[in-house]
Amino acid sequence: MAQIVEKFAHSLKKLKIKQNQGKPAPNKPCLLLAVFDQFETTEKIENKFRYEPRLLARFDRYYQVCGQRGERRSVSHPYIRLIKDGFWHVYDKSGNSLEQLDNSDIDKLADKGSKITEFVGYASFDSDYFECLKNRNIRNQLRCVLIKKWLPELEGEIGNVIREVQGAPDEITSITQSPNNRIENGIDDVVGSEIGRLSERERNVLTLRYGLQGNAVHTLQELGDLQGCSRERIRQIQSKSIRNLRKSQCKHIFREYLMSQCPQIWHCLSDGKAFILASGLKENQNRLSNELLFAIEVTFGSLKKYLSEVGNHIRGGWSFYEVSHTSISKILQPVVDHLNANSGIYETTVLGSHFGINVDIIEFAPAVSKQINIYDNFIFTGYFSPRKRRTIYLHKILSESPVPFIDLWILRKRYLDMCSDDHCTYRDLQICLETNKNLFLRIYDNYWTALPLNLHDISTANIGTADYKHTWDELEQRDGTGQLSGLAKFLWEHIFEYGPQSLKELQEACAKKDALWNKNSVIPTMFASGQFVRVLPGIFGIIEHVRSYRNSEKMLDVMKNDDRINQYVMARRAGEPSDWYVGWGFHLEYELVLWSRKHASQATYCIGFYLMCVSTPNKIIEL
Repeated sequence: MAQIVEKFAHSLKKLKIKQNQGKPAPNKPCLLLAVFDQFETTEKIENKFRYEPRLLARFDRYYQVCGQRGERRSVSHPYIRLIKDGFWHVYDKSGNSLEQLDNSDIDKLADKGSKITEFVGYASFDSDYFECLKNRNIRNQLRCVLIKKWLPELEGEIGNVIREVQGAPDEITSITQSPNNRIENGIDDVVGSEIGRLSERERNVLTLRYGLQGNAVHTLQELGDLQGCSRERIRQIQSKSIRNLRKSQCKHIFREYLMSQCPQIWHCLSDGKAFILASGLKENQNRLSNELLFAIEVTFGSLKKYLSEVGNHIRGGWSFYEVSHTSISKILQPVVDHLNANSGIYETTVLGSHFGINVDIIEFAPAVSKQINIYDNFIFTGYFSPRKRRTIYLHKILSESPVPFIDLWILRKRYLDMCSDDHCTYRDLQICLETNKNLFLRIYDNYWTALPLNLHDISTANIGTADYKHTWDELEQRDGTGQLSGLAKFLWEHIFEYGPQSLKELQEACAKKDALWNKNSVIPTMFASGQFVRVLPGIFGIIEHVRSYRNSEKMLDVMKNDDRINQYVMARRAGEPSDWYVGWGFHLEYELVLWSRKHASQATYCIGFYLMCVSTPNKIIEL
């Protein structure tokens, strides 16, 4: 072990460091000291040191002490160029070593700054050196070697920074050497203390311009009116004040705090996701305090630049360090191909589940393809048109309904309550429902449910035999046995007494009988029992009565009123065939048209006859 430590110490003394104004640049020593500190703060440390905010924050802390030498602060340079010293190994995201690169390629990679995370996975020490660093005494010994060789005049200041991590009992009172002691009281106090060093006029402008100390945010014009000067003069005062703060020590104080709080800030802006969309940044930044936004403005210039520093800037937003735009594009390519090949609207959760992709990544599809858009957790190709909005809101209404089925009339009423500016007809809604088969399912007639959220509700309703053409033999095989109770019993007794009833009639009778019964529960109740059968669109009967209709035209008598004709017409326009129901066919349909000419209202007859002509024109002409 002693020989390995001696060899490691010799390697630290022989670091390949550039000279700046006759003195060695501090970048490599600062990075190694920052890496050594990770052994103090991590219980189970691995020999994998990633280019992450925690490492950058410690590097910045050391560089505050020795950065006066004029060397540009850069973490990527020492992180990559330490490869040349032999004991530090860098690997790409596939786990391949970068040591085969020549010096020019290494320098080009080092110049990429924070973008090296698109190529670099992690760095590690030689295994023997890593085992040595697990011993705290050896780490301190190696720290002394680094400091005495490369930073001898700053030994005391750097020692104080090291004691911050090791938790030494002695207190550090110097403002320059201990920003942490001031940040413990919160960023609000630090910001108040720093702007207190400015002149009264500058302090007042910054306080009101950024909404500090509980004040409201003021515009330049409002501040100009308060100060009795032009808005341009206020802008000049604001710019000068910010420049003065950036030149002072407070910029380093803010920077260390912001880097240390990076996980919390990221979580706040992204709702716990690994991505932050640029489109939602302006809205989400209101979750941060004005003091925190001010500190970001002073330190980085803007919130976007801060996110680019702590994360990876990709097209459309920012991702955490492990993800690049190239990898996202590769992951999302199947989704993009599917959307381009199948024009429709999809739920992001469903599409992500289908392709096995996290929903957070799905939200970056618009960044991969400009033809794709996302609105309210729905993804689609093309622009966000009124028809797409209509489809999305219809799905939302159906998904949030307490019962799995809603008829078209109730659906339109609820939709107009939500979107009063859309003066759509029943047919407009019907087109949206029928053309988006991946979102909606027609149970029967004009009753619809949403997919996939209500699939479980549909299966529990036991409607496996509800939506196909019945034959007389199938109906005769139903014995209608089974004990009914509650709403089902009332519905059976009502139909038994008054004959086949429309849904509207059943719902009205249900409301009169018991106000606690939900009228939307009528359909699921009848679907769940084999004793009910629909004899015509929206007209329900029971097995005992339907059997009596065989070889008779009794169903025609059931249909002879305006409401039932209108309901039938709507079903036929929706695509119902005329021979879908037992005992019913085109000849009865034609008789219904003739009856409506004599007895029904003019509007009902016109609609009905027009429908007959369009659906079966040849037969109408023959008749």
